[in-house]
Amino acid sequence: MDMETPEIMPCSPIECVNAGDLTYQDFVKGYFEPRKPALFRNACADWDFIRRWTQDYLREKMGDFECTIARDSRPAYSEEICSLSEYFEHYAHLSTMTFKSYDAGHSDLPVFLQDIPLPNPFFSQQDIGAYFFFHANAQGGSLPHCHMDAFNLLQYGTKRWIMWDADPDISPEGWRLLKQCHEQYGTGTFSYDWFANGPEQVRQEGVATYECEQQAGDIVFIPEHYSHAVLNMSENQGMVVITKRPDKTYHKEADSGYSPNHVYA
Repeated sequence: MDMETPEIMPCSPIECVNAGDLTYQDFVKGYFEPRKPALFRNACADWDFIRRWTQDYLREKMGDFECTIARDSRPAYSEEICSLSEYFEHYAHLSTMTFKSYDAGHSDLPVFLQDIPLPNPFFSQQDIGAYFFFHANAQGGSLPHCHMDAFNLLQYGTKRWIMWDADPDISPEGWRLLKQCHEQYGTGTFSYDWFANGPEQVRQEGVATYECEQQAGDIVFIPEHYSHAVLNMSENQGMVVITKRPDKTYHKEADSGYSPNHVYA
């Protein structure tokens, strides 16, 4: 008996939302609770980090932060570490992230987070479980991976996104494809290689994908366990804020691309 060929699924645009009148209740009901990815247009365009984060400002205020030097699109595996000041001086032609866990109950508000309004229509200080600064080169990016709920705040540049649901219970085929991608595209591989035919392969396996293009001042919401990949269309810089769902414990599965405690842009 022949195996049934999976239906080729569509690639749909991620909903683009005018965030001007958005409330926290609107966000929770419309996007957070149903795990619905969204592009919130100009949602952080007036936040302080947009105008403040020049290289001089970052060197002065955050220059001692340790960051990873990323030479491929799997930055979580990089073991090259330097300060943010050293990165801008010697490695700015590559990419970096400055990852920090955060516990609002036991930590003062970090300098990076002092340049965003808290609370805002998406999260409060108590919601934050981790954050990281990123600076990335054109044609860099991130290969498919997933983690807890995340908000990508873009200061400048342009990024192309592809997502699909990879929750093991809700979308087991999406989860399988994410693990397969993680095996095929490991250390030393690049986002632009996967973008050449990877999204089409996911859809051919019967899993719908979603895409958008993020511009400066936009916030992209990535729901927990949504696989996502990024292709940088230009040099870009910003921050990602990771939030935790109440009363939920997260575990990392080896070689899965699921990284709840070590996430990356």
